[in-house]
Amino acid sequence: MKARPLVGLFYLYTMDEQKKKPADYYIGIGLCIGVALGAAFDNIGLGIALGLVFGAAFQQYKKKQDKE
Repeated sequence: MKARPLVGLFYLYTMDEQKKKPADYYIGIGLCIGVALGAAFDNIGLGIALGLVFGAAFQQYKKKQDKE
């Protein structure tokens, strides 16, 4: 029996119920983007710092939005 990865991806795409993301999810995403931009602009330290700041800010925004 062959595995069908596309069917699994389609199922994940069409799921109606949204799962709660962990508290550190947005900080991690911000750090990933910050490191990538820091490497692209040859300034890793600034990329990490900005990624952390924007990730934490977006996390607080989403937390406040979920309360309302």
